[in-house]
Amino acid sequence: MITWSISQLECKPISGERENVVCTIHWRATYAEGDYTASCYGTVSVDESEDFTPFEELTEEIVVGWVQDKLGSAVAQYEAAMQTEVAEKINPPIVRPQLPWA
Repeated sequence: MITWSISQLECKPISGERENVVCTIHWRATYAEGDYTASCYGTVSVDESEDFTPFEELTEEIVVGWVQDKLGSAVAQYEAAMQTEVAEKINPPIVRPQLPWA
C-alpha cells in the first residue's frame, strides 16, 4: 500500500490580506508490503491561488492533492520506483552468500 503524507509546510506569514500562505510543501510517500518498505521524500513549491484555503482549514488530504497535482506524471514514477525497490528486497536480483571456504 502506498501512503502519501506531509512532513512540513512553509508559509509566508503575510501575503496581501492573507495570513500563513503555504509556499513550500515537504512530502513523503511510503510503500509497504509485509515487512518491507520503501519511501521517497521531496518538496514542491506552490503559488498562491485564487482558490485559497485558509491555513486553519487545511487537511493533509487537501495538501497531498496539491503535491500530486504539482508532481503530475512523476507520481506514477515515484510509486513504481518504490514498488520495484520493495520487490527487489523481497526477491533480490543479486545476493552475497557467505564464501564456501569461510
